[in-house]
Amino acid sequence: LKLLPQGSLLPLVLILRAVEAGHQWPSPLLHSRAHLLSKNPNDLYSPLEYRFLLLTPTLYRVWAKLRLAHLQTWADRWIKPRMYGGVAKVGAADAWYTASLQIEHSLVSGNPVVGAVLDLFKCIDQVIRPLLYTLLAMSGFPPALLSAYINFMECSVIHNSVAGSLGRPHQHR
Repeated sequence: LKLLPQGSLLPLVLILRAVEAGHQWPSPLLHSRAHLLSKNPNDLYSPLEYRFLLLTPTLYRVWAKLRLAHLQTWADRWIKPRMYGGVAKVGAADAWYTASLQIEHSLVSGNPVVGAVLDLFKCIDQVIRPLLYTLLAMSGFPPALLSAYINFMECSVIHNSVAGSLGRPHQHR
């Protein structure tokens, strides 16, 4: 965005304000690419050994990142001490280190260790959007941002990208 001529950001701001006021996202901003990434380079012929990396339009990502920062106070109300996902300043590495330290402490102390691993297979495809929207509204999520988010999610058009080519447009359920 810094490469644009001075003053040219105004139309982008106007677009985002209109979207937050309830207008539809402009059609060109609703097209995303889903790139297939191999999880296992030794099993390139198994469809379940791939995952999609969804690349949404840059303007949407910038808007979402900015609004997420604005929502930090709202999100802080839900943070629990051992949450590592969707929380500022912590992530998967923190969860891994914490679990490793707890296991090491138990082993050194002679205490038994019990563990479990949960892998949410294709988790993003399992989200029940109407339920998510209802929960966000009930928890005080700002209505203008929720409307813009719902609008984007329900109208997004995805193009699978494989070997440099684009597939037919489709929508995720």
